[in-house]
Amino acid sequence: MTDMSAGEQKIVRYLSAAHAEERKLEAVLAEHAAATPRKAYKDRLQKHIKETRDHAKALEKRIGQLGGNPDSLVDRAPEPVSDAVGAAQGAVRKAASMAQDGMNTLRRTGDQEKLLANARAEYASEAHEIATYTAIEALADALGDTDTSKLARGIRRDEERMQKFLSDLIPKLVRAAVQEEIAPPRAAASA
Repeated sequence: MTDMSAGEQKIVRYLSAAHAEERKLEAVLAEHAAATPRKAYKDRLQKHIKETRDHAKALEKRIGQLGGNPDSLVDRAPEPVSDAVGAAQGAVRKAASMAQDGMNTLRRTGDQEKLLANARAEYASEAHEIATYTAIEALADALGDTDTSKLARGIRRDEERMQKFLSDLIPKLVRAAVQEEIAPPRAAASA
């Protein structure tokens, strides 16, 4: 990474942090898809897992084109110029922790409530990813790196589509949870 300019080094740090996030989220999404009986939701999660995997590969490729290695920067302590990257990684860890805490809280609730908890955690992750790729795009634009800017913009759009899907899904999951837990069908209530 020493042959790169300061700007390229900063872009590689941002891209490496985004790459690490994509890899972690791929595993979380796979767990959520496995636990999801709703076909449309499961199908969209599986599609987003593929997108997430493709995002990671595209990020790896761009990092390599810039002369970096996606794994070389992730584990080291953040430098002053990469505080935002460290904060982004911390936010992903916090979101994963919150999702797990939410799941622990909901263990005694119904299936629909668990799906709702997953969707809410996914929505928060998408918001974080949108912010990450907005920052990468702005950094690349400021440094005149049109290839990285275009990559970040494309990935951000995928994340925005997933967030929109989740935004539409969450009210449906709330209604299903109400039906399941508060207003059960009459047949089940009389049994």
